[in-house]
Amino acid sequence: MKINFIIPVIMCLVVEAPAVATVKLRGRVSESESDLPIPGVIVSTHSAFTTTDRSGTFTLITAENDDSVTFRAMGYQTLTLPIGSGLMNVRLTVKATQLNDIIVKAPDIYAKGDTLVFNVAQYANAKDNAIVDVIKRLPGIKVEDDGTIKYQGKEINKFYIDGNDFIGDQYGLATNNISHKDVKAVEIMEHHQPIKALDGIEFPEEAGINLKLKEDARGRWVGVLTGGCGYEPWQGTGSVYAMRLAPKIQNVITLKGDNTGWNPDSEVREHEFDNMFSGGYTSELWSDFITAGVVNSPLPEKRTRNNLSSLANNITAWRCGDNAMRLKLNYATDGLDYQTSAITDYLNSYIPSFSQTEALRTQKHQASAQFNSEINKQGYYLKDRLTATFLSDGSHADISGSKAVTQNVASRTMELGNDTKLVKRTDRRMFTITSRNTFSQNSDNLEIPSPTICSQQMDCVDLRSTTECDFGIFRKYWKYYISTGIDLNHHRLNSTLTGASMYSNSSKIDNTLYETYLKPHTDYMRGGWRLSFGVPLELQLISLHGAHPYISISPQMSAKYQLNSKSELSASCFFKTFNPNLSLFLNTPIMTDYRNITVPSTNGKQSHATGGSMSWQYRNPIHSFFANLNASYMVQENSMLTNRIFEADRIIALQTEQFSISRHTRIEGGVSKGVVHGKMVVGCDIAASITAASSMRNNAIIPFQQKAYSIKPFLRGSISRWLAMNYSGSLNLNTMSVAPTSTQYIYLHNTIFATLMPHNKIDLTLSAEHILNSIADNTSTTYTSSGINTNPDTRSVSTPNKFAGTVLIDATATWRAADKLRLSLSASNLCNQQNYRYTTYGTLSRTETTFPIRPRTLLLTCQLRF
Repeated sequence: MKINFIIPVIMCLVVEAPAVATVKLRGRVSESESDLPIPGVIVSTHSAFTTTDRSGTFTLITAENDDSVTFRAMGYQTLTLPIGSGLMNVRLTVKATQLNDIIVKAPDIYAKGDTLVFNVAQYANAKDNAIVDVIKRLPGIKVEDDGTIKYQGKEINKFYIDGNDFIGDQYGLATNNISHKDVKAVEIMEHHQPIKALDGIEFPEEAGINLKLKEDARGRWVGVLTGGCGYEPWQGTGSVYAMRLAPKIQNVITLKGDNTGWNPDSEVREHEFDNMFSGGYTSELWSDFITAGVVNSPLPEKRTRNNLSSLANNITAWRCGDNAMRLKLNYATDGLDYQTSAITDYLNSYIPSFSQTEALRTQKHQASAQFNSEINKQGYYLKDRLTATFLSDGSHADISGSKAVTQNVASRTMELGNDTKLVKRTDRRMFTITSRNTFSQNSDNLEIPSPTICSQQMDCVDLRSTTECDFGIFRKYWKYYISTGIDLNHHRLNSTLTGASMYSNSSKIDNTLYETYLKPHTDYMRGGWRLSFGVPLELQLISLHGAHPYISISPQMSAKYQLNSKSELSASCFFKTFNPNLSLFLNTPIMTDYRNITVPSTNGKQSHATGGSMSWQYRNPIHSFFANLNASYMVQENSMLTNRIFEADRIIALQTEQFSISRHTRIEGGVSKGVVHGKMVVGCDIAASITAASSMRNNAIIPFQQKAYSIKPFLRGSISRWLAMNYSGSLNLNTMSVAPTSTQYIYLHNTIFATLMPHNKIDLTLSAEHILNSIADNTSTTYTSSGINTNPDTRSVSTPNKFAGTVLIDATATWRAADKLRLSLSASNLCNQQNYRYTTYGTLSRTETTFPIRPRTLLLTCQLRF
């Protein structure tokens, strides 16, 4: 009887259960201060519960009669909200937990989901001045000489201060000026997606960085005043940096001037990670031909620059929730004096060596303005950027040696641009439209007034418009995308070359480029696997000197596997078709400097490349150990080669129809390990590459193979409370093989800094820089204009078997007179080295250069932070 009664009751319940109405809740949970996602948050109602994933998002199906939802997470205040419609954007406040009679010491580094948090107090020491000094010692992170920050070998894609990107891509302003005492933590957001609407859909390889400020550094003006003067020669430096980070408005003001060798414009360099288009977009369609007046320093700028530079920069940003706007104004000047001498040997008995001594003076003025507006929500993203840039660049050079000439260059450029990107996302669909429109007007003038009058004038107007639409559909483990776009470019060039005998010409060229493309793409993600496959199809029509239609298809495939929580492995392969460079269609001689003339031409044929790559990353935050390894291989087939013809004292670069194959192999990686509780980091970076290709000179095809190997160990940090040391080394070995002879070049660069802190207010720093490189000597094999010459009487090829060394020693004494006042006396180049001598190898040439070094100088500097 009991069984007969229970069974009908159960059947009634089963039948009635589906009739209960439900509501689907979706949203994202993040920190109220930094807007970083919080994984593992318990989301519950009276009838159901779930947890957030690593991106902070959740989906919860609950009963219709539930009227509130609660969010709980350890370390955060519990929050209860009424149930509404649409996406929920929830922000939790950090909750401090007070422990009685227990002292909790913050760890050096810990993981919070996909975010690594470095405790600045554990890595900083007394001698540190700006936050960049601390960032350089964080394991897994590398700061390049130009200020670019890399994590696990890849450049970061976003830089935030307290979760705000108001400073944009000019993050050198922040890293070089913000005191480490104002920063609580440096947060590394792995696979960071800066567009919230794409969060959980697209997973970038790159990381983002966030500086989490201390409470007393928020909402007020913080900054630094610096002034200094020195002698031999007389020199000075001065700067003002001020930043205010308030909830709704943020400001940065920078004023700097310098003639000590440092270029303040390096701080406002745009470290732009362009994610505007789906891939394959080329920002510069046309090449710059005039290269005269360009200087490449072999040593750090502070060693070689005789400069007078200034910078004025202002950034003002407004933020209200997910809406943000930013205005950037920038003006920079840079004047330089250089004097170098070089001897170039072309490794050929029929081509004489060429010597050159150049006294060069340059002057550059650049003004720019940029306005950004952005709406960045969970399901909606809109960005619009307006830019305007004005550049004036000129140089004057007196050249002696094999040929005595005077060379003047004047360049004027105006660029206007507008970028717009819209992303709209729902649960199962995504739509993106992207547009970039640019207008530029450029005038370049190269004059050689003596000994014979010769000039190259180039006036260019360029108008370009690119529009792309992307549509995506999501089905459980699969994502399907299709991108289509149109790229239009109109380019007008007036080129006039006079005084160059048979190469003199006057040309007016108009070109219209029309390109349309279709890029289907598929992603699959499940169980730690992420697979991608795409087959871009492109139609390009070039109207220069007649119609030139091109159709290309470039399939590509990639795979990534999460081996475990600490490591991941990825691989990719591709086949790509390259259309001829537009500049090759000009078909008019152009003088690039007083000695070189380029004659662009093309047979109109496409080039092809096939290749693949693999990468591996490992991180263990508990033990502060990071490692990465990357390998790539590519084979490219070309139908044209550049043929350099030596005519008296000129070099003519011609494009010759000649099939060739080039092969490129590269392996690079690095390891870093934090030791002594974050006070030190040790590691090493390695790289190896092999390139096999062909070159042409005087109509002769010359195959060559170039190998390059490098190893760069480093050690940075504090050995004890009173002693800190930084060491970085670089050993480079380059080999150029042109059968049956090979030349070898060795470069060794060691830098060591030791800082003694006998008192908590006094630092004494001694640094030494040792550079050793190969200097050429002679052997017994050479090449003629038609290839290899085995005649023992011909002139010999140079092979380095001697070395030239340079030692540079600096010293600095620092007195922290008060908490925010610092006085420094520095002496540079104590040994008063005058010149740096080094040898470089081109494809079929060797150049020995002597570069002047700034003399011994003393500089007294006062710095006040506020």
